[in-house]
Amino acid sequence: MSALLLILSCNMKKSKGDLKISRFEYAPQKIAIGTGVAFRYSISNSSIVIIEGGNYNVELFIDDAKIAYDYMTSDIAPGSEVSYGMKKGLHHWVPNKSGKYKYRLLVSEKGGFEDISTKNNVLEGEIFVGEF
Repeated sequence: MSALLLILSCNMKKSKGDLKISRFEYAPQKIAIGTGVAFRYSISNSSIVIIEGGNYNVELFIDDAKIAYDYMTSDIAPGSEVSYGMKKGLHHWVPNKSGKYKYRLLVSEKGGFEDISTKNNVLEGEIFVGEF
């Protein structure tokens, strides 16, 4: 019986899905030193299979410092998305100096499926903090 289970598990293929970053924004748009910044972003499933929760991670970095993450992710049905954000009055990050900061939003699969396009799993850019 256990040999049969082993053979079945070896023959099972991972489903092929496609997670992508479908939205990214932050507020306020004009950021001053000491101002709390809240990020909102969405991860969508553009494949025809359900991506089960726990099979992918979501991480947000500012200058390589992780400021937000989700390792206990939710199921995403085909054509659906999961949104992330903060309640009004809360924030993810407070800059302590002016200048340019690099952000990176990363979606990575953990093994329960094969992500058919990883090119849409990373979003990078810059945020400017001024002295207003």
